[in-house]
Amino acid sequence: MILKIFSKYTDIRRQGMTLLEVLLVISIIGIVSALAYPSYTRYVLNNQRQQVIIDMARIQLYLDSQLSVSQAINAITNQGLCDTFCRTPVDVYQIHIEQHTDTYLITAFPQNKQKQDTCQGIQYRSLLLRSNGEQMPKECW
Repeated sequence: MILKIFSKYTDIRRQGMTLLEVLLVISIIGIVSALAYPSYTRYVLNNQRQQVIIDMARIQLYLDSQLSVSQAINAITNQGLCDTFCRTPVDVYQIHIEQHTDTYLITAFPQNKQKQDTCQGIQYRSLLLRSNGEQMPKECW
Protein backbone atom coordinates (compact mmCIF):
# COMPACT_ATOMS: atom_id res chain seq x y z
CA MET A 1 0.00 0.00 0.00
CA ILE A 2 2.77 2.44 0.89
CA LEU A 3 4.59 1.51 -2.29
CA LYS A 4 1.51 2.33 -4.36
CA ILE A 5 1.26 5.81 -2.86
CA PHE A 6 5.00 6.42 -3.26
CA SER A 7 5.01 5.20 -6.86
CA LYS A 8 2.07 7.50 -7.62
CA TYR A 9 4.13 10.58 -6.65
CA THR A 10 7.30 9.47 -8.37
CA ASP A 11 5.54 9.28 -11.74
CA ILE A 12 4.86 12.98 -11.73
CA ARG A 13 7.33 14.61 -14.05
CA ARG A 14 8.31 18.19 -13.50
CA GLN A 15 8.42 20.38 -16.55
CA GLY A 16 10.19 23.72 -16.78
CA MET A 17 8.92 26.83 -18.49
CA THR A 18 9.27 27.01 -22.22
CA LEU A 19 11.08 29.84 -23.92
CA LEU A 20 7.76 31.18 -25.21
CA GLU A 21 6.35 31.42 -21.68
CA VAL A 22 9.45 33.24 -20.44
CA LEU A 23 9.23 35.73 -23.33
CA LEU A 24 5.55 36.28 -22.63
CA VAL A 25 6.21 37.06 -18.96
CA ILE A 26 9.07 39.43 -19.85
CA SER A 27 6.93 41.25 -22.41
CA ILE A 28 4.07 41.68 -19.89
CA ILE A 29 6.52 43.11 -17.33
CA GLY A 30 7.88 45.47 -20.00
CA ILE A 31 4.42 46.73 -20.96
CA VAL A 32 3.40 47.31 -17.33
CA SER A 33 6.69 49.14 -16.66
CA ALA A 34 6.27 51.34 -19.74
CA LEU A 35 2.82 52.37 -18.55
CA ALA A 36 3.77 52.91 -14.89
CA TYR A 37 7.07 54.82 -15.28
CA PRO A 38 5.65 58.12 -16.62
CA SER A 39 3.09 58.23 -13.81
CA TYR A 40 5.80 57.58 -11.25
CA THR A 41 7.99 60.32 -12.73
CA ARG A 42 5.13 62.85 -12.59
CA TYR A 43 4.46 61.83 -8.99
CA VAL A 44 8.11 62.39 -7.98
CA LEU A 45 8.32 65.77 -9.75
CA ASN A 46 5.06 66.91 -8.15
CA ASN A 47 6.28 65.89 -4.68
CA GLN A 48 9.57 67.74 -5.18
CA ARG A 49 7.67 70.88 -6.24
CA GLN A 50 5.40 70.58 -3.19
CA GLN A 51 8.46 70.25 -0.93
CA VAL A 52 10.01 73.46 -2.28
CA ILE A 53 6.69 75.28 -1.88
CA ILE A 54 6.55 74.11 1.75
CA ASP A 55 10.12 75.34 2.27
CA MET A 56 9.27 78.72 0.76
CA ALA A 57 6.24 79.04 3.05
CA ARG A 58 8.41 78.10 6.07
CA ILE A 59 10.90 80.80 5.11
CA GLN A 60 8.11 83.35 4.78
CA LEU A 61 6.70 82.46 8.21
CA TYR A 62 10.15 82.64 9.75
CA LEU A 63 10.96 86.01 8.19
CA ASP A 64 7.59 87.48 9.19
CA SER A 65 8.09 86.37 12.79
CA GLN A 66 11.50 88.06 13.15
CA LEU A 67 12.10 91.69 14.10
CA SER A 68 14.97 92.16 11.67
CA VAL A 69 14.45 90.62 8.26
CA SER A 70 18.06 91.14 7.21
CA GLN A 71 19.39 89.31 10.28
CA ALA A 72 16.87 86.52 9.76
CA ILE A 73 17.91 86.14 6.13
CA ASN A 74 21.57 85.98 7.14
CA ALA A 75 20.72 83.34 9.76
CA ILE A 76 19.11 80.91 7.31
CA THR A 77 21.12 81.55 4.15
CA ASN A 78 24.63 81.21 2.89
CA GLN A 79 25.27 84.10 0.45
CA GLY A 80 21.54 84.39 -0.23
CA LEU A 81 21.07 80.64 -0.85
CA CYS A 82 18.95 78.71 1.65
CA ASP A 83 21.07 75.95 3.12
CA THR A 84 20.34 74.07 6.36
CA PHE A 85 16.94 75.67 6.96
CA CYS A 86 15.50 74.22 3.74
CA ARG A 87 14.72 70.55 3.25
CA THR A 88 14.69 70.64 -0.55
CA PRO A 89 17.89 69.20 -2.04
CA VAL A 90 19.95 71.84 -3.87
CA ASP A 91 20.28 69.59 -6.91
CA VAL A 92 16.48 69.77 -7.36
CA TYR A 93 15.79 73.44 -6.48
CA GLN A 94 17.97 76.30 -5.30
CA ILE A 95 16.12 78.74 -3.06
CA HIS A 96 17.35 82.34 -3.02
CA ILE A 97 16.16 85.07 -0.66
CA GLU A 98 16.55 88.73 -1.63
CA GLN A 99 15.76 91.64 0.62
CA HIS A 100 14.60 94.94 -0.80
CA THR A 101 13.99 98.10 1.22
CA ASP A 102 10.78 97.03 2.96
CA THR A 103 10.03 93.73 1.23
CA TYR A 104 11.69 90.43 0.41
CA LEU A 105 11.48 87.95 -2.43
CA ILE A 106 11.87 84.18 -2.14
CA THR A 107 12.76 82.52 -5.43
CA ALA A 108 13.19 78.80 -6.16
CA PHE A 109 15.12 77.96 -9.30
CA PRO A 110 14.63 74.43 -10.70
CA GLN A 111 17.80 72.66 -11.70
CA ASN A 112 17.76 71.46 -15.31
CA LYS A 113 18.89 67.91 -14.73
CA GLN A 114 15.70 67.16 -12.78
CA LYS A 115 13.26 68.33 -15.53
CA GLN A 116 11.47 70.40 -12.90
CA ASP A 117 10.62 73.39 -15.10
CA THR A 118 7.06 72.50 -16.13
CA CYS A 119 3.84 72.27 -14.17
CA GLN A 120 0.41 71.68 -15.65
CA GLY A 121 1.89 72.09 -19.14
CA ILE A 122 3.31 75.55 -18.44
CA GLN A 123 7.06 76.13 -18.46
CA TYR A 124 8.49 78.41 -15.80
CA ARG A 125 11.94 79.72 -14.91
CA SER A 126 11.36 79.98 -11.16
CA LEU A 127 8.79 79.84 -8.39
CA LEU A 128 8.29 83.20 -6.67
CA LEU A 129 6.90 84.11 -3.29
CA ARG A 130 6.79 87.79 -2.38
CA SER A 131 6.53 89.22 1.12
CA ASN A 132 2.93 90.31 0.44
CA GLY A 133 1.95 86.68 -0.29
CA GLU A 134 1.92 86.91 -4.10
CA GLN A 135 2.82 83.57 -5.66
CA MET A 136 3.95 82.98 -9.23
CA PRO A 137 3.27 81.10 -11.44
CA LYS A 138 -0.18 80.56 -10.03
CA GLU A 139 -0.64 77.19 -11.79
CA CYS A 140 2.12 75.63 -9.68
CA TRP A 141 0.79 76.70 -6.29
